Amino acid sequence: MGGPVPLGYEVIDRKLIPVPEEAERVRTIMRRYLASRSANELIAQLKVEGIRTKVQKRTSGPHRGGIPFRRGSLFHLLKNPIYRGKIAHKGKVYEGEHKAIVENDLWKAVQRRLKEKSPPRRRSKNNPQQALLRGLLTDSEARPMVPTYATKGTRRYAYYETRKDLARPYDVPATRIGQGQLERHLIVHFTLLLQDEHALRRISGEKEGGVLRDMFAKGKQTASALAHDAPRQTIVKQLITSMQVHHDCIGFQLNAEALGCSNGPHWSWSIPPPVRKPFREAKLRIDQDANARPVDAAMIALLGDALQARDLIIASPGLSINQVAKRDRRCRKQLTKLVRLSSLSPGIIEAIVDGRTPMRLSRKRLLEADLPLSWPEQEEMFGLAD
Repeated sequence: MGGPVPLGYEVIDRKLIPVPEEAERVRTIMRRYLASRSANELIAQLKVEGIRTKVQKRTSGPHRGGIPFRRGSLFHLLKNPIYRGKIAHKGKVYEGEHKAIVENDLWKAVQRRLKEKSPPRRRSKNNPQQALLRGLLTDSEARPMVPTYATKGTRRYAYYETRKDLARPYDVPATRIGQGQLERHLIVHFTLLLQDEHALRRISGEKEGGVLRDMFAKGKQTASALAHDAPRQTIVKQLITSMQVHHDCIGFQLNAEALGCSNGPHWSWSIPPPVRKPFREAKLRIDQDANARPVDAAMIALLGDALQARDLIIASPGLSINQVAKRDRRCRKQLTKLVRLSSLSPGIIEAIVDGRTPMRLSRKRLLEADLPLSWPEQEEMFGLAD
């Protein structure tokens, strides 16, 4: 069996064999999940009682596991079909050759509660992130780096980061770099390389005049195509076979055939890493009016939701608000109110941001208001007219 051995089993002669003591612990955790008020409550109890995840003993390197349960490890145990004698592979479940250690009634009860407690999803499955360097990037320890993101308020920040399962607390720290920053840096340097005949000749080691002439022409043609978003993904996949992020440089293995050169299958090339922004930088400070009210964070968030709703409708010109709401599993009435709110007067928006709104203007009133199209009339409605 590949991968870590689940709690409740051991591997003997490449077969999963139940371990009675561990199997009983699995069943106990499942029963306690059914009896607990929440997963967080159960996790806290298991931690106090010293119940930990299975220790994964490895022939090389430090052992893994043996740590307190967290939400990820707990839900993995609760959902793992191995405990019913089955094997999951690429999203499908098959009958296994090992013995089940969790009875059917207990398994069904746990799965039913998991389904009841899970929040509704807007989509049946996640959309894959569009990342230019997906599948090409590794860190200095040769661990794959994958696209990920973090959110702050209504903004999303995209990164390439070492896979979390390969960067445990006791491993070498993960590498993370801004996605847009790295991709722009890469395109700039690739464009310069493809237009530089001396650099191409140096890294290729090619000496035949005819091949060099064709390679230079292909390089200039490719550099021109890189300026456009549509062919960029294809070109990058053709040119780069792998790239590795180090502390002081980014190394590449380039596909020589992509530029019509057969002098060796791959070329080695490196560029400096993108310049990181300083952690501390000068900021312009604008003090708020002493008489201003505290800024209402809920109203600021409401304005952000309204702009997102407007962008959602604009991105689907052929669909009505009702159709968009049905497609994204959103409340039609709420979506309609948010779209209407996106036409709010700039004067009202500035007052909300500056904390100058009248006491009677609240998030609820703003959302429920029947806004006129005229901005002066809106400001008069909320007592902000000059």
